[in-house]
Amino acid sequence: MCRECGQWAKDCRDEQTAGRWQVHVSTCHPAAAIEDFRAERGDDLAPGTILWATLLPEGEKPRDPLAFDAERAKAEYEEHQRKFGLV
Repeated sequence: MCRECGQWAKDCRDEQTAGRWQVHVSTCHPAAAIEDFRAERGDDLAPGTILWATLLPEGEKPRDPLAFDAERAKAEYEEHQRKFGLV
């Protein structure tokens, strides 16, 4: 595999295929979301921070992963308590 284009190396380096490659333009929505987040909150990220995106269920809105959400924290804590029989 060619690390530049993702095509088979034998095909992308074959002179017989030169000039026959069609370029396509598309949007990677997870990459766009990461770019937007980095633009908005990049100053709050430590060097080497790795960001990745996950697809949310339909109807669920994205939230700021750096913001503290007391209601969500409480729900996660209560679930943890139930899961390990601590209540």
